[in-house]
Amino acid sequence: MKANLLFLFLLIFGGGVTAQELLVEPDEINLSGLPTEEDFDVYIKLTNVTNGPLSALWILDRQSIPDAWEFSFCDKVTCYAFGVEAAPTSKPNEFAAGESFLCTLKIAPNGVEAVEDIRMSFFSSADQADVFADFPVAISVMDPSNAVDISFDDINVYPNPTNDLFQISEDDGVAMISVHNVLGKKVYENTHIGGRGHNVSDLPRGIYMVRMFDEDGKMRKVLRLSKR
Repeated sequence: MKANLLFLFLLIFGGGVTAQELLVEPDEINLSGLPTEEDFDVYIKLTNVTNGPLSALWILDRQSIPDAWEFSFCDKVTCYAFGVEAAPTSKPNEFAAGESFLCTLKIAPNGVEAVEDIRMSFFSSADQADVFADFPVAISVMDPSNAVDISFDDINVYPNPTNDLFQISEDDGVAMISVHNVLGKKVYENTHIGGRGHNVSDLPRGIYMVRMFDEDGKMRKVLRLSKR
């Protein structure tokens, strides 16, 4: 337990973290399905972009997702059972220089509806502070029958990228927004009034996720925002 907490501390606060050595594709990974489904999955392509071999372990950070959600991950070594959320140290993934591999992340929602993010990290099997890849996975488990009569399909954020303010187009029905950094931490939250913008000038440069909620507090859409 202490080792896992130490790793997460190093991951979040940057001890020894290097540039990504495992390229992750696609750029945005989204996992979506119905709460009534037994399970559903998404493919994640990993490529060793260094000139030498890599020996990698992985960990899944649940962040604030429902306790009922279970995950299964298929890496280069095996497909793990639901509930295994970290690769054992005895089973590292070996990547030759330039080698690619298609992994599979599965979720069993067990009837629980939510829209949340998790985070996956691949790190050196020899030095846990050496992170090869670190990325979010946006998960939407929604029952369409619970949707309100407002369409959120045309909603967008602009300008994107932004230096200070951003606005929301077609914002009827948006009552509240929150902005989260790539670690899933909430960095801004405010009620939304139609036609008004949101000032994020004090946020560092980077990529953020804007979550939009209706008057009932249900999350209706998540959009990516780039802050310059």
